[in-house]
Amino acid sequence: MLRGGREVHTGAFIARIEDALRKASIYQDDLAQALAASLMPLDRLEGEAGAAVALSMEMEEEPPLVREEALLRGLLAWFKSEFFTWTDRPVCGYCDGKDTTRLARTAAPDSREAAHLASVVEVYTCSACGAETRFPRYNDPLKLLETRRGRCGEWANAFALCCAAAGLRARQALDWTDHVWAEVFLPLRAGEAPGRWVHADPCEAAMDTPLLYEAGWGKRLSYVIAVDENGVVDVSCRYARDWEAMKARRVLVDADWLKEYLAHTTAQLRSHLSADQLAELAARDAADAARDPNPVPTRQRLPGRQSGSETWVASRGEGGGNKAGAADEGPAAAGPPLVRYRLAGDEGVAARLPGRLTGGAVRASGQNGEAEGAVRALDGDPATKWLDFGGGALGAVPWLEYRVRGGAGKAGVEVARYVLTAGNDAPARDPKAVALEGQRPGSSEWVTLDEREGLCFPERGSALSFDLPTESCFPCVAFRLRILELLDRAAAGAVQLACWDLYVAQ
Repeated sequence: MLRGGREVHTGAFIARIEDALRKASIYQDDLAQALAASLMPLDRLEGEAGAAVALSMEMEEEPPLVREEALLRGLLAWFKSEFFTWTDRPVCGYCDGKDTTRLARTAAPDSREAAHLASVVEVYTCSACGAETRFPRYNDPLKLLETRRGRCGEWANAFALCCAAAGLRARQALDWTDHVWAEVFLPLRAGEAPGRWVHADPCEAAMDTPLLYEAGWGKRLSYVIAVDENGVVDVSCRYARDWEAMKARRVLVDADWLKEYLAHTTAQLRSHLSADQLAELAARDAADAARDPNPVPTRQRLPGRQSGSETWVASRGEGGGNKAGAADEGPAAAGPPLVRYRLAGDEGVAARLPGRLTGGAVRASGQNGEAEGAVRALDGDPATKWLDFGGGALGAVPWLEYRVRGGAGKAGVEVARYVLTAGNDAPARDPKAVALEGQRPGSSEWVTLDEREGLCFPERGSALSFDLPTESCFPCVAFRLRILELLDRAAAGAVQLACWDLYVAQ
């Protein structure tokens, strides 16, 4: 019994972990990995990862990007944008009604559904035709490669198998407040061991943002248990905005029982391993234990939940303090940019925009996944945009950087004009004041080239053009646009920009 007379819910706790262990065993099955690999664009993803690592070396990033991290970023983007589909409620199986089904009841799975580890079936009734549609909540990752739909449980399950098929070591992270994501083990540097476990949520295409749920979504976590075929670990503190407050919510099971159960289960899982395998895992465990268990506080504004309809997210209370979520408290963490360099991929823009600087690399203070990443501001398309939720944090100065590559990357280029295009969302997120900075060849210092205040875009997708002063037209190897003020920072929660076009002096 727990203090206060509350019952120990050990049975349900054990059942959930044992269910996750059954899935983890499937991830290591050679045939399961082969099937997943046959459905994945692995050659493309590996090629993109290799190019990203090469760019990181060219840009002399520190620490340098490792292949596994680049591959994981690509996998997250592919899985969310091309492979899996979020399902609040299913389309009617009879009339194809998309918004006409309503949950009527839950039912036990039939034999075919149970064969693919469905634990429950949601039954929906269509308001248009009256037909019923069954939505089995499958737990078999192989079946999910076929259906490619579901909510967070299905997403994390199928994603973990895809990670294994790509040669990445992944484990499930079970949240006892009704969410599931993955953690992926990444080396610190190429060829170095042992590395660290990194948060990876395929539903949000989010990576290495452990405070997303408490500081962004507004969740009050209690238990987060990581599970793979070699161990079961309590990683709750790594996702806690306030560990002391989280500990007060951890009343479901006795703390000593939990520690003993996890250690015993891990020992059983490793009992058949060789001495070399055990030594490798021990080194990994030691490095993991040596890490600071608490996430670094940041003033970056983390978004509310992006997956699911607004109605569904609101019903769960996971939209954050506002649509953009909330900034964490405490001093901003020092360190490398949140977003690494990416190839701008803008070579084709020159034909449509003569004189525009192209062929460079871009990075930013932050971004909303690849779909609204830094490269979207350089693609010359006013229908796409860069979105940075960090731009909504108090005291934040979001920025975009464009670095020249090739021969011009050493000699520099002169820019005479730049054009900013408004994004498609709320005007409150528009830049109101900006500074354009440049970096001379051989220097790491940023020099102000131009400053503008009182910007006002007349409509969505409209552009503002600015000529640089004559004294600012000198060769630079990099350019940085700093967003000094937003149109309405209090209401914005983020900064957006559809296009940032730099034009070379003729």
